[in-house]
Amino acid sequence: MQSLLLNWLFYEPVGHLVEALQHAHGYWRANADHYELHLLLNAATPVELARALAWVKAVYPVRPAELVELGAAAPCLADVPTHFDYVIADPRTRPGAWIESWDEPELIRAQAVLHALYPPDEYSKGWGDFAGLPAPTDSGLPYQRDARLELILCQAEIVFGVDVGASPIVAVHADLGIEEDRSDRRADLEPVVQTGRRLLGRERYRDQEKRERGAHKSQNDPAPNSST
Repeated sequence: MQSLLLNWLFYEPVGHLVEALQHAHGYWRANADHYELHLLLNAATPVELARALAWVKAVYPVRPAELVELGAAAPCLADVPTHFDYVIADPRTRPGAWIESWDEPELIRAQAVLHALYPPDEYSKGWGDFAGLPAPTDSGLPYQRDARLELILCQAEIVFGVDVGASPIVAVHADLGIEEDRSDRRADLEPVVQTGRRLLGRERYRDQEKRERGAHKSQNDPAPNSST
């Protein structure tokens, strides 16, 4: 079995992780008989979601600041193999796609390091034409565009820390979703769920503290003078 790396080091919001899973799933579905899929992601995004997917061979969290400072010697690259049989990168990271006045210089330089270490054989065709650049050709690895991922919404609520009805979850579920694994691998999601519960617990604790401080302040504020 050959190795396929998807380089999706981008900004840390979870939506970009969902993008990575979307593109990764499309390539995996079309090439599962020949390639094992490896994912390279921003360490600041919830990489546990990717690790919980049975079809992802390995996930490599990397830190842009480390890459910029230390290059190939960055500690976050210690577990990343030095060679992959095929490399696909985010089309937003191709030369000419960066928006200099918008994109962060650190991310641009970090991707330059990764492009030197793992030169892309192609940029993902999962979006077709992107940012006015020429549409990808049919060359390279096949991509299955109708591949769909789903995740139980209650798990999404726990992991992302938002209400089930909130627009980010609805958009993710309607347009893409994340895989729900109904097999015995459900237990593999437990660390993700527990992490989310801890995060939500801290948020709720802070909210409770704010309410208590507000109530205490109201009790101690002098009553306004009343006129007779």
